[in-house]
Amino acid sequence: PTCPMDEAPDTLEDDLLELSQMGKFSLSAEAKIKSLSNEFDNAKSNFSDLLDFFGEDNAMSPEAFFSTINSFVSMFNQTRDELRRKEEAKARRKRIEEAKAKNLAAKRSKQ
Repeated sequence: PTCPMDEAPDTLEDDLLELSQMGKFSLSAEAKIKSLSNEFDNAKSNFSDLLDFFGEDNAMSPEAFFSTINSFVSMFNQTRDELRRKEEAKARRKRIEEAKAKNLAAKRSKQ
């Protein structure tokens, strides 16, 4: 027969912890903390890759980076909207000029 003392220390400790509610909570929390720590490390690595992709300094904070991206998107949208308004105004002027030319041509053909 195997003696509980022959088991690996972590296994014995886990077995003892399983005997109480607090022990069960501790084991569960430890697993969740390890998982969150791994996810956090993965997020940091992905953010570092993102900074490299955009040619930014790796020391840049997420707040500064996303503030820069937000400013860029806002300026891009403003410029796009302004260009659309200018194109629409240009198209309106063209339609008006064409209508004037058509009216003028119609008046000349009646004479």
